[in-house]
Amino acid sequence: MGAKVHVVSSGELKGAGVPGSEVTDAHLDMFQDLIDGYAKIFKSSVAKARGFDNDHINLVSTGRTWLADEAKSLRLIDAVAAYDETKIFNTILKRKLAMTENEKQEIADKAKAEGKQEVMDKLNEMLAAFPDDPGFAVEAFKAGKTVADAQFEKEKANVEKMRAEVEAEKAELEAEKQAKLEAEKQAEAEAAKAAEEAKAEAEKAEAVQGADPVEHGEPAAEQKDDLVELGRKIAAEEKISIKDAMRKAYAMKKN
Repeated sequence: MGAKVHVVSSGELKGAGVPGSEVTDAHLDMFQDLIDGYAKIFKSSVAKARGFDNDHINLVSTGRTWLADEAKSLRLIDAVAAYDETKIFNTILKRKLAMTENEKQEIADKAKAEGKQEVMDKLNEMLAAFPDDPGFAVEAFKAGKTVADAQFEKEKANVEKMRAEVEAEKAELEAEKQAKLEAEKQAEAEAAKAAEEAKAEAEKAEAVQGADPVEHGEPAAEQKDDLVELGRKIAAEEKISIKDAMRKAYAMKKN
């Protein structure tokens, strides 16, 4: 028992994706083309709105989910804020846009009163050149700048901003590098100090117990005379070197 879906259509791709119907390679290619097209439009919009170049937009558009701090460092968001703070920010943004519209209306009223349609034409041309930054467009128009001059100024500001961001990132990386080197130096110094302290403690313990005079230096002061005398005696009796005799003397005293 079972059910089979038959799709009656007027074309190869008509009815693609109907639940239960066969999914062909042609269907998959079509869906992939749609997804790629949507992604291209979305990436282009994000890059334009956030001021990303091709390399940066490709870096962040992998489909992964970014944590808030990561998204901010990648310039995907402007800030990490609580819900109430975000509401305040949105209110301020709306007021800013409203002020821009009010300024535009004032200029329009003035142009209309003076019968100068070319004024409005120039304003609209400036606004069309900067659809994402109407405030900048209005200020540039008020300053009497041409669209070309305003575009040059905007591009120059963007370049300076990017240069400042690059320099800041370089400085941050250099600071991290120096901090890592300092930490490594400090760790090495602490390790060397600990080794010296351990060595000193070991030598101190050996000195208290009476160390081998050949390998570890002189024994404790109170044992020195007897040890030297015993060593000389062994060397004379066994006709061996004073070095070997002192080793025997030390072993005998220790036992």
